[in-house]
Amino acid sequence: MLGKPKILNNIWWNKVYMKSQHMLSLDQYLYITSQTEITNPSEQKKRISKKIDQAFETFKIILNSKDPPLNFINEVFESEKIRQFLDRLMRYDKEDSFAEDDNKQTIAREMIRNGFAYFQSKYDKASYLGGEIEKINSLLMEIESLSQSEKYRSESMEMYKARSRAITPPQIIPDKDYWNAECIFCFRYSLGLNKTEKDAIKNIKHSKGCMYTKAIKRSHDKNKDIENWQYIRTIHPRDEQ
Repeated sequence: MLGKPKILNNIWWNKVYMKSQHMLSLDQYLYITSQTEITNPSEQKKRISKKIDQAFETFKIILNSKDPPLNFINEVFESEKIRQFLDRLMRYDKEDSFAEDDNKQTIAREMIRNGFAYFQSKYDKASYLGGEIEKINSLLMEIESLSQSEKYRSESMEMYKARSRAITPPQIIPDKDYWNAECIFCFRYSLGLNKTEKDAIKNIKHSKGCMYTKAIKRSHDKNKDIENWQYIRTIHPRDEQ
């Protein structure tokens, strides 16, 4: 493997990696902790993402099962573990872009809603709680409205930056034998020997900050067909039109 750190010896292996209670392979551990460069970072990210999905599917099975006793559930999802997890996940960083922060805002709002729904169900006889929770829900709606306004401004600015060198969409003349494709967000396009529509889309060199690439990254390629439909215009070869 390229660039293995010199500290990768038997002592380091035993003390750091082998004793760590996680599901990451050595390459994934080194990549995610930024200890060294590896040859296939995109593949490692996909594998890490798959393991996270498997972990959440495991959580669902445990929480939906009627067999484990409540004390087992409380032990597995012990409050201090959840607190540490949320503390790291929800930490605000003013340097984050809106796209990076948007997920945190959504989780924070849902945590508040679910928390108050729990207390309302538990203390249903305390009638005054209903009115207070309604106030909280109204506040959350206002926060969500502010978030959507911020999102609109952020995406507008990203669009302006992405299109700063292209005032109008390019005029693409269909090729006789090959496919062309254009991103309708950043106006970048692919020309050349694209034998298939898929090749034409793949060969677009999007501008930095293009919302298409950010959308693909967020969905881990799971909604690629939807993103292509929303952002990409393809041009058939003339002989196929």
